[in-house]
Amino acid sequence: MTQARPVLLGVDVGGTKVGVALATPELEVVARGQIETRADEGAEQVVRRACALARSLVEAHGVRVIAVGAVSPGVPKTDRVLLAPTIGGWEDLHFAASVRSGLGALIGDDVDVVVGNDVKAGALAEHRSGGLRDATTGLYVNLGTGIAMAVVVDGVVLTGAHGASGEVAYQHTAPGQAGAGDDRAPLEELVGGRVLDEATTRAAGRPTTVVEALRADDASVRSALEPALAALDVALVNACCLLDPDVVVVAGGLMNAADALLPRLRRAVERGAPVAPTVVAARHTFDAPLVGALHLAADALQDHQTRTPPPQHRLPTQELA
Repeated sequence: MTQARPVLLGVDVGGTKVGVALATPELEVVARGQIETRADEGAEQVVRRACALARSLVEAHGVRVIAVGAVSPGVPKTDRVLLAPTIGGWEDLHFAASVRSGLGALIGDDVDVVVGNDVKAGALAEHRSGGLRDATTGLYVNLGTGIAMAVVVDGVVLTGAHGASGEVAYQHTAPGQAGAGDDRAPLEELVGGRVLDEATTRAAGRPTTVVEALRADDASVRSALEPALAALDVALVNACCLLDPDVVVVAGGLMNAADALLPRLRRAVERGAPVAPTVVAARHTFDAPLVGALHLAADALQDHQTRTPPPQHRLPTQELA
């Protein structure tokens, strides 16, 4: 009997949607699926439904999973996820163990399940096969339900002392604000996708989204967004002043309005940064974290097969179950 085709499994848990993909060990995508996160229903149902989607894809394509990469907001640890308030209960989740349990008989005990931060995984994907491939110092900016950045220097995704580098959601936008110690994220509370959607809906007097507003010519709605967009300009310019990147790639749901957003961000860094970097759309504009999750799975498989130390690009804060 012919043995089932081996595949990598990637899972990207976001604040709005969950992406699942199967790929060959050479990272050729075999199948994809997507579900809504339903964040207000809690962490356990997210993992359960994501694993159910993975099982359905595996069964439909008659393949077998040989390594798993799963990413989410925050900093995954063995027994919790730090800095991940978007999904109820996510900070108390044993992420890697929950994924392994949810997949059940789909994977054996010898199959590695590695987890990591979604934005750093996105930066890894853009470094290996996207807009940061030739960058000496690259900045990856994710603008979606939340806001975060990741830095790649000489091919290494920087994690920081505690895995929390790039968590710019917690940057202050004014002196004396409540911050991370008060479970507040000042920048994200101003420029996060959900907040912007609510602001545009109020300004328009009807249900709408920030993407629609950025594409429209409604001056009153655009002016209502100006304080948030100005704060985003400041955050990006400050990051460029600190890091001196040669390339900035921008990804995430707000890039559905890239024609309006990218020129603004370019103007901001050209005016504010000592040396302006190139600002471009990410190659994996809407799925870089999922592609990065597949890269993490591929790295785990290589580590498993060779029994050598992990490659330089592997994210040091990722957890293995």
